[in-house]
Amino acid sequence: MKQNFSLSTILLGLALLLCACQPIQPVATLAEARAGVAPSPTTIAWPGPRNYHQMAYDAESQRIILLGGQLGSMVPLTDTWAYDPAAGSWQAMTPPVAPPASEGPMAYDDKADRIIYVATLDGMTFGPLSETWAYDYNNDTWAQLTTNQTPSPGMVGGRMVYDSESDRLIFFGGYDIPNNGYFNETWVFDLATNMWTQMTPAIAPPGTNFQSMVYDSAADRVLMWGSVSDDRLWSYDYNNDTWAEVAETGTPPLTDYTRMVYVPALQQSILFGGVDVPNEVPQGSTWVFDHPTQTWQQLTLATAPEPRAWQSMVYEPITQQILLFGGGTDRDHAYGDLWRFDPVAQSWSEITPAGASTTAAAPAEVGYFLTGADKRNGVEHPWFAFYELPDMDQTHVASLTYKDGLALDLYYPPNFDFAEPLPAVVFIHGVDMPELSRTLKNDGPYVSWGELVAADGMVGVLYDAENPEADTVDLLNYLHANAAVLGIDPQRVCIWASSSNPPPALKAITDADAAYYNDIRCAVVLYGATERTDGKFPPNFDLLAVRVGKDEPGFYEMMTDLIDWAQEQAVDVTVIDYAEGEHAFDVFMDTPETHTVIEQVLAYLKKQLAVVP
Repeated sequence: MKQNFSLSTILLGLALLLCACQPIQPVATLAEARAGVAPSPTTIAWPGPRNYHQMAYDAESQRIILLGGQLGSMVPLTDTWAYDPAAGSWQAMTPPVAPPASEGPMAYDDKADRIIYVATLDGMTFGPLSETWAYDYNNDTWAQLTTNQTPSPGMVGGRMVYDSESDRLIFFGGYDIPNNGYFNETWVFDLATNMWTQMTPAIAPPGTNFQSMVYDSAADRVLMWGSVSDDRLWSYDYNNDTWAEVAETGTPPLTDYTRMVYVPALQQSILFGGVDVPNEVPQGSTWVFDHPTQTWQQLTLATAPEPRAWQSMVYEPITQQILLFGGGTDRDHAYGDLWRFDPVAQSWSEITPAGASTTAAAPAEVGYFLTGADKRNGVEHPWFAFYELPDMDQTHVASLTYKDGLALDLYYPPNFDFAEPLPAVVFIHGVDMPELSRTLKNDGPYVSWGELVAADGMVGVLYDAENPEADTVDLLNYLHANAAVLGIDPQRVCIWASSSNPPPALKAITDADAAYYNDIRCAVVLYGATERTDGKFPPNFDLLAVRVGKDEPGFYEMMTDLIDWAQEQAVDVTVIDYAEGEHAFDVFMDTPETHTVIEQVLAYLKKQLAVVP
């Protein structure tokens, strides 16, 4: 199939279609990464802002282990960190494998000296999971355990604690996403035999999730409080398999997403934060539950962490202090601060050192997470590249805001779990028509190229722009500042530009003062209108130029001048000449030659960015 359109006709048609099309899917407002400017260099190792993370204290190693969480509603983290309370320092661990991007509870098995984590929710597909993992700090290894059975898949937000007297892990609750309900199941795990057992108590608390659970070692019972609908305190006795309501006094208001920690020396539990029900207003109250008297007391404190939920807390027995890390004002805005609570003095103090990721909100708000097929179905201008790869329709598309309400789409490969960063291909927009360039990323040519690079093992980056030159620079700064969170390797970035888009691309690439300057490994320019700049190409930079013999007037000559300019600066240039090709051949000429050129472009990207097959 061959369709003949001039460049001016293409642009005019896009503009007219834009006026008649339905509004694109709304994108949530993003907590900006310091307005897209790269942050000051971090001088110490620090986990950074996050929600939904898990922490547990490894008594043998005297370390607090932190796993994953989320930066924003749907940007999953898979990193493992260890905090040394004596030194006051974090260490980024590097286990060969790790649990998938997921949500789930975590606790320390004292007798086995292992951290146990149960993955309950797939962080990429949001499907139910039930995987049991064990972490050995001394060897820095995660291992998925082979168990006799698993808890019900998808016990999202269920909580788990270690019963030291019985040497068992007790797991209760969770949200049943497929059935839109709550689990009230009680499961017990014996690490010595790798066996899960579903208990059968005569009565049980109502189904719930993201509640607080602690183990009272003095009374040998599990205590649970906090829910979306139940403000009662419950206790569980493993030896008798019984749940019972506790006759408490002074109960806190109904709160969800709380955290509570038991202090053995005082036989008290400290509860902090959460959100009220049903408005999800973050809370900053600190409560003490005295176990012998079964009485709650709200503390009046001069200093405390900002109101928040989705944080994590642990008790550190050497100093007999409680440590709190992270959490946020809502799911899309996270803190990266560290606080210490002295249960004897009943006082909070922030211990976030200078040089750490600060308590400012993190760039993490995701508007939606789609598959490539879903994204393609929503395209208003369905001119797709004439080439396909397996699983293109299973790529993942995350949408967020990178600047002043301008949206960014990240195309990830199928099954990408954020465990290892990937190279990125940034598709530059340069059309000086704000009403058009603001939504070009939603058009068929860009969507299909985003799918292609993602299906080939890279991250495709598409974005909206109003001022192409300034917005391109801000986009690249944003990617540079947030590469780790976004799953991008900042040292393996390639720029892709075609048609009228190369000028802002070339200006951004040759800006030697930019924070991202050394990130740019290569550029691919197809049938482009190019302009020289006063700048210099980055070191170790390569260029692929695709010229077409039947281009719009002047374009072939401009592409030739780009090649000459790059060679004058000793850039390694690869040239593909498509003699019979026309402008925008990749979406308007369905020929074997077109297929071959697209294959060559993808192969070049993979070679330059060292993509592992």
